[in-house]
Amino acid sequence: MKHPISLSSVSLLRCLLLLFLAPLIQCGDLINKTCKKTPDYNLRVSSLQSNPKSLDADVQGLADTMAKITLSNATDTLSNIRKLVNQTEDPKLEQSLAYCAEVYIPVVQYILPQAINALNMGGYGFAKYGMLDAAG
Repeated sequence: MKHPISLSSVSLLRCLLLLFLAPLIQCGDLINKTCKKTPDYNLRVSSLQSNPKSLDADVQGLADTMAKITLSNATDTLSNIRKLVNQTEDPKLEQSLAYCAEVYIPVVQYILPQAINALNMGGYGFAKYGMLDAAG
């Protein structure tokens, strides 16, 4: 069975990691300059521009926004998995979905919230490790 983290979540995580590594850009549009260096530019830009706080954020602010978007997406995915578990009558499908839920639960409840907290406290190494761990 493939890892249940979706491709878009992995893409958002890659952008977040790039933001940790990107040098501080003093002028111009930080979102565009940062996201142009990553695969799937349009997804990353639209994700960041959908949040008004991103428009004048620094690198740390963009990283925080991406981490919160990733947490929101993972939370929504876990909710959908739980609904599917309750709706299915196929025992094999239920077992597979339950496995997916077991993978998402620690990501949603512990790993991403701790990474966000570390980011906000300046613990960039721990935040990066947490985001990599969430991506699997």
